[in-house]
Amino acid sequence: MPLWLLFLVFCQSQIIRLEEYNVTVKPDERLVVMSLALDAAGYDGARSKASDYLGSRALQADVALVSQMRVYYSLQARKGNKLSSYMGLALSAGLPPDFALSDSTELPDDVAEVRSFLPLLRDFYARCRLAALLEHRSVPVQHHREVVTRLLYETINYLHTKPQLYLPSGSSEEARSRSLKFYINPLLPEGVVFQRNDMIDGASSSSSRRVGDEYFCVMSETISEDAVRYALLRFILDPIVAKKAVEVAMLRDKIAALVERVPTAHEDMRRNVYEVVGESLARAAEVRMTLRQDQDEAMYRLGTYYEQGAVLVFHFYEALAQLERVGIDVGEYLAPSLRQIDFERESRRLEQTAAARRRAELRRAELRNSAKLLLEIDSLISERQYDQARRLLEGLLESDPKNARALFALARIYNNQLTSVELDESADEEDKIAAQQQRLARAVELYRRSIANATEQEKWMVSQSHVYIGQILDFMGLSEAASVEYESAIKLGNIPRGAYPEAVNGKAGAYRLKGGKADDDAE
Repeated sequence: MPLWLLFLVFCQSQIIRLEEYNVTVKPDERLVVMSLALDAAGYDGARSKASDYLGSRALQADVALVSQMRVYYSLQARKGNKLSSYMGLALSAGLPPDFALSDSTELPDDVAEVRSFLPLLRDFYARCRLAALLEHRSVPVQHHREVVTRLLYETINYLHTKPQLYLPSGSSEEARSRSLKFYINPLLPEGVVFQRNDMIDGASSSSSRRVGDEYFCVMSETISEDAVRYALLRFILDPIVAKKAVEVAMLRDKIAALVERVPTAHEDMRRNVYEVVGESLARAAEVRMTLRQDQDEAMYRLGTYYEQGAVLVFHFYEALAQLERVGIDVGEYLAPSLRQIDFERESRRLEQTAAARRRAELRRAELRNSAKLLLEIDSLISERQYDQARRLLEGLLESDPKNARALFALARIYNNQLTSVELDESADEEDKIAAQQQRLARAVELYRRSIANATEQEKWMVSQSHVYIGQILDFMGLSEAASVEYESAIKLGNIPRGAYPEAVNGKAGAYRLKGGKADDDAE
């Protein structure tokens, strides 16, 4: 894409206001309290984060209460109830301290199973005095808002339609509003995401609400763009699928028969053909938006969704190509696409794509091995075993020269490991300076290559790389060039694992002409 077009897209994306589309991004106290309570009850997924967030005082409820919570959680865990059920309960309840839950509130089955945890949650909140502990805690949301805004623009632009924000009700009722709520829970394990639209927000003041009007996406501080994109797609596409209820109903038996042929299909797909159509369409759009340039990986991802019961995903993936060519509203496209389904062909999709999916599996295995190796290398670098780490990295980059993590790790080594000339006490001073400058120039080159090849999930590495380059430039006395690097890191925002504070300090001159190793300063 030309730079001018990228710039135009960026500018247009800034015009979108999330609130105008009933999309919100914020933390929620109910989720934090529930995470702390589960931590006390024995769930260890957020234990270290809970301690960091509020300190040990957060778990100082009385022994009898903690014992009750542990027994309850253990029993429910044996029944198969998972973390998402408790998070759903927290959002179905009202705000603390009451966590009120109306007797008339209809809860999803898995949430209803843990409903009796609410009294324990109320006691935990009161006895730990969490109101005071939570009062001054804040969760940075700007980066999440920027990501959601950008992805909302991209999704609307791809589908050539906007979310339907209001649904008609009976003549005596006001129109019901639809909303999509992204909740940030800083105590969730990194990368964990929950999504659902089968409940109602207990903190909402709106009276005209039904299940399906509110979509929730609960995520950790490390944002998942795939999860955000999927939530946006379902939010936008579900009403469009609902409007084609007659067309879908005419295909009910054929769709159900196709799902029955897939033994691993999820139960909700077996029960509801409308869910099959909605999930297939959303997943097909997701893959076309992100992977259509990598056909093997696209086939692998589509095959995974097919095996979960989204048995029309291959059909919609191919049909959406027409939408891309002519630019029509996806709402106008759906009915003709449904009429064109060849069910015999759809029954053979896994066989037809087997070779491509095997190639993708092999590549994924290589990436897993690479990730495992990089963890080993990170450990070696932390222990200053630079020579061994360098040998492993050079071998990895020989087979994968655009591996951003490997480039970043090698840059850190050049940034920190003095050359033999620099260590030689008898060497000429000018030779030492020349060796140092050559080493640091190599580090800068590797950091820049890492930036160029980083994925969206590796923005933290881009942030750190800009700061490390800035510190090297400051060390060399190039303060103006260093400021540019710090500013680049600042523009990325205060992202998890990034170097925003260090960038702000660098812009203020904290590292100017100080010497030392820049990498150590920022970590």
